[in-house]
Amino acid sequence: MKGISKKDHDILCAKFAQIAFLKAGDTSSEAAANGLSALREKYQEYESLIDSLREYIAGYDELNKELRAEILVPALREKRKAARYSTNDFESTSLLTAG
Repeated sequence: MKGISKKDHDILCAKFAQIAFLKAGDTSSEAAANGLSALREKYQEYESLIDSLREYIAGYDELNKELRAEILVPALREKRKAARYSTNDFESTSLLTAG
């Protein structure tokens, strides 16, 4: 998926505005004005959706950080501690039986 370029949108709008102005009263002028209006409306809708998406992504990132810090990291830390103790227990018992 590719975003809409603001620069390309502005250039296209300028061309439609120029056609609408230069050929005032002509059918192509009316079509250009209608096209310009439709483009601007769609672009505003696009920007609104992008803003909503930014907010959603920020909320997701915040939740992700929170869950990692509060649940995942402590759980992994406990698992690592448990694994270290079980390895130490194994080594100390094997040394006692070997001698």
